[in-house]
Amino acid sequence: MIKFSRRHIGPDDRQVSEMLKVTGAGTLDELIRETVPDKILLEKELNLGKVYTEQELLIHLKQLASENKLYKTYIGYGYYGTYTPTVI
Repeated sequence: MIKFSRRHIGPDDRQVSEMLKVTGAGTLDELIRETVPDKILLEKELNLGKVYTEQELLIHLKQLASENKLYKTYIGYGYYGTYTPTVI
């Protein structure tokens, strides 16, 4: 059984070599150019923004969440003790 992390990190060098051999491509870039249509192929580097450590990300997300505004909702008030058929 393959470890969870191995499945999500991507292929290792041996697997890449085997894939290129089977497809006949010389490099991963060549393989991508052969398989991805030009219309959707991005020609520039992705702007991914700042890279966070796990701790930094948690702090950042907590700060963002603190900006949320809490409102009272009255949706559903007075509707209790009712029966909802399973088809709904």
